[in-house]
Amino acid sequence: MRRISFVILAGLPLALLHCTGRLAGGGTETTNGISGMVARAPDWQGEGPQVIAAIYSVDFRPDSGIGVAGTTFVDASGAFHFDPPRENRYNLFVWDTLKRQGVHVPDLPADTTVGAVTLTGTGTIVLNQPMEATETKVELMIRGSPFYYTTASGTSPSIHLVPKGTYKIDLRASTPLPTDNGVPIVTERDITIDPGVQDTVTITVP
Repeated sequence: MRRISFVILAGLPLALLHCTGRLAGGGTETTNGISGMVARAPDWQGEGPQVIAAIYSVDFRPDSGIGVAGTTFVDASGAFHFDPPRENRYNLFVWDTLKRQGVHVPDLPADTTVGAVTLTGTGTIVLNQPMEATETKVELMIRGSPFYYTTASGTSPSIHLVPKGTYKIDLRASTPLPTDNGVPIVTERDITIDPGVQDTVTITVP
C-alpha cells in the first residue's frame, strides 16, 4: 500500500488563483441570482482585482471545466452578484488575494441572498509524495470548486487559498490504478481546513 499525505498549512505564501469556466449563456432559464456583500474591515480598500467572488455548480469538475462557473470582482461597496442557471445548486467563494483571506458558502440554490460574508485566513493543501511513489501520477480535485492539482503539471505540489471549511477530495492515482469492471475507482475523503492550524490527512492509494 502506498501512502500519499496531504498537509494543510495556513499562512504560506499564496499564488493568485486561476478560475475556469463560464456562466451559461442564452437559452438557459436564470433566476434573480446569487448576491451578497463582503463585510468590510476598517482597512477596506474598495474594489480591486484582489477581491474576487466566484460560484461553481456543485458538480463542477476543475480537471475538465465541465459544469457551471463564473467569477466577478467585488465592487467598491463590497457587493457581488451572479445570474446563474436555475437548475443547479452552487458553491460560493470570495477571496482577497492580497490579504490571503477567503470564505466558502456551500450548496446554495440559484436564487439566494447570502447577506454579509466575513473573510478569514485561508489554508494550503500540500501534496507530500513518498519517494517510493514518485512514478505515480496523482490527481487531486475538489468538485464544485477551482481546486485541482496533478503531479503531471510539473508545478509546485500545492493548492492555495483554500477557505475554512470541510471539503470532499477526489484522489486518482495512475500506478497502480484500482478498477471496478474497468472503471477507475476514485478515493474520496473529507478534509477540513482550519486557518492557523496545521493538520495532516493521509490518504491510502492501493
